[in-house]
Amino acid sequence: MTSVRRTFATIVAVALTVALGSCSSDGSDTASAPPKRTTSTTPTSTSATSTTTASVDGGAPVEGPSDEVVLTCDGTTASISTELVATQPDGVHITVHNTSGAEVALDLVDRGDVIAPGRTATVQDIKPRVQGISCGYDQNRTIVGAGFVEIVDPAGNWIGTDIDCTKVPLTEWGGPMGEGSTPEEAVRWWATNRPEDLVAPIAPDDEIAVVGYPDAEAKRYVSRHDGHDTNIFQLTRDGDTWHALPHENCPR
Repeated sequence: MTSVRRTFATIVAVALTVALGSCSSDGSDTASAPPKRTTSTTPTSTSATSTTTASVDGGAPVEGPSDEVVLTCDGTTASISTELVATQPDGVHITVHNTSGAEVALDLVDRGDVIAPGRTATVQDIKPRVQGISCGYDQNRTIVGAGFVEIVDPAGNWIGTDIDCTKVPLTEWGGPMGEGSTPEEAVRWWATNRPEDLVAPIAPDDEIAVVGYPDAEAKRYVSRHDGHDTNIFQLTRDGDTWHALPHENCPR
C-alpha cells in the first residue's frame, strides 16, 4: 500500500510539473492583443475570507472558496489572493489593492474597470467559470496577468438562461423605453408598445423571471414561453419606477 501511495504521489507531482511548465507566459486569456503582456503563473496569496472544510484521506485541511478575490497591482507585477472564489447573491466580489500610485485597469478579458490608487471593492457580473484576472498599466497598454480564478457557485446564486446571446440584436435607442412600477410591468411595456423590437412575442401568460444574479445592481429578467427563455432584459430602478431594456446585459 505504501509503494502504491508513493507511486501515486510521484505521478501527481510529475503531472503538476508538466502542467505548470506548459502554462503560456503570453497571457493569451487576459485581454485582446495589447502591445505588451506578461502573465504570472505563481499568484501570491494574501488575506481573504475563506472556509476550511474536512481533510481528504487524513491529509491537510482543504481550503474552501473565498468570498472575494483581492487583486494587488503595484505598477510592475500583479498577484491574487486566491484561486477559488464563491459567488455572492449580487455577483463576484473583486477588490483591487492599487499600490502603484497611478490609475490601473482591472482587466477581466471581456470587461474591466479603471481603478484609482488605494483599495477599491468591485462587484462583477461574471457567471461561474475559470476567469483570468490582470492588472493594466500605462492606460492599459501593458497587461500583467495575475493568474486564473475558478468561480464556483455552491449557494446556487447564479440563475442561467438558455438564450443564445450571440444572436441577440442591438436595441434601437430612439423613443421611449419600457417602464413600470414592477419589473414585470416594465418588461410587458415592450410587448404592448414596441413588440417589433423583441426577438419573440410575449404572450399574456408568459412567465417573467429573474436570471443571472438576483441581487445584481443591474438585474436581468427574461420572458419565458413553454419553458424556454425568449427575450432578455436589463432592469434598473429609479425610485419607484423600473426601466427595462431588451437585449441588454446578456451573459456571454
